[in-house]
Amino acid sequence: MTKESVFSDVEKPTLPLSILHFPEGLIGFEILKSFSLTFIGEDFWELCSQDNPAIRFIVIPLPFSNLAIKEEDLEPFLKSLSIEDQDHQVFAIIAIERQEKSTISINLRAPLILDKKTSRAWQIILSNSNYPVSMPLIQY
Repeated sequence: MTKESVFSDVEKPTLPLSILHFPEGLIGFEILKSFSLTFIGEDFWELCSQDNPAIRFIVIPLPFSNLAIKEEDLEPFLKSLSIEDQDHQVFAIIAIERQEKSTISINLRAPLILDKKTSRAWQIILSNSNYPVSMPLIQY
């Protein structure tokens, strides 16, 4: 039995995205600017700081299943960063929240935008409150 990828219709980022430069860092990690992006399987990617390899994130490309960010919400950022529509890839950071039940969720309010031409990336904050900071994917 084979498992169908939920991202089978999503273009996988390709090199030169193996090392990304975040000019502004990530939220909470502003001093870290250089990250490697490595495909780890099953549509998951690892974003690892080159400045401090102990800092790692698991990310997924969007759209994910039916979760996506509308182009009109991304447009102002793409324009201000001079990124062409076809030259970007959006990722969401995965979080594991442990309470009574563990939940795997993604942050749709603060996605990552990658410029595939320049290998630069930014974490943006969307003003549209319809995008949750913690969108549950799996609860166990």
